[in-house]
Amino acid sequence: MLEMAKYIENNENIKKRVIGTLYYPGIVLTFALFITFIILTFGVPRLESVYSGLKGTMPLPTKIFIAIGIFLSKIWFIFPILIILLITILKKILKEEKVQIYIDDFKLRNALFGNLFHRLAIAKFARTLSLLYGSGVSIIQAMEIVIKTTDNKIVQKTLLDLIKNLHEGEPIANYIRKSRLFTNIAINMIASGEESGTLELMLTKLADFYEYQVNTTLQSLTTLLEPIIMLFVGAVIAAVILILSLPFLELGAILK
Repeated sequence: MLEMAKYIENNENIKKRVIGTLYYPGIVLTFALFITFIILTFGVPRLESVYSGLKGTMPLPTKIFIAIGIFLSKIWFIFPILIILLITILKKILKEEKVQIYIDDFKLRNALFGNLFHRLAIAKFARTLSLLYGSGVSIIQAMEIVIKTTDNKIVQKTLLDLIKNLHEGEPIANYIRKSRLFTNIAINMIASGEESGTLELMLTKLADFYEYQVNTTLQSLTTLLEPIIMLFVGAVIAAVILILSLPFLELGAILK
């Protein structure tokens, strides 16, 4: 029970860190877009009278910006309805099994966060299996429980196929060598554990290794993403200020 409590606590901590790292950019970018939308919809149209006397000298970017702002100010009330409708449709689409499989496959394959989700899946598999197998649960029953603890459809399918091979008496390592889910390190450690009778120990070491890799990746992503996001938000705000200031800058140059 102490081992299970430690496992659950560690698993939740990793999950929170992953969610925090991946959600943070989305929240900041959404906030930046929302502020830009507010400025365009409610701020820019109020400045139209200020710019009305500068039509001859108004730069094209400012004209486009003002035109967009005036257009949005007339239809802004439609956006909340569209957002609610879009969220409702997305919820229904995301419940489709084919869509879930595609998303789970994308999580493991994408160039940006694929390695993170891949290592996390192996770490969770190894930790859960080592805990159950070390507690006296048969390997097949342990695998069935591991399947229930994962929410990734690709991992579930891989483990279901693995159980079929185990029923036929095939070693775990033989099947996972054919699977693209497991890395060479995972394959070699599991094979070594099966051959030497130390599968529980090897699974624990494998889980420790990949949990460390996940934590290191999360730290790197957090360190890398924060300045990039701040630069992006700063660039958006600077672009808005520059576009709105262009007529006055040009007017000042003419008066000089």
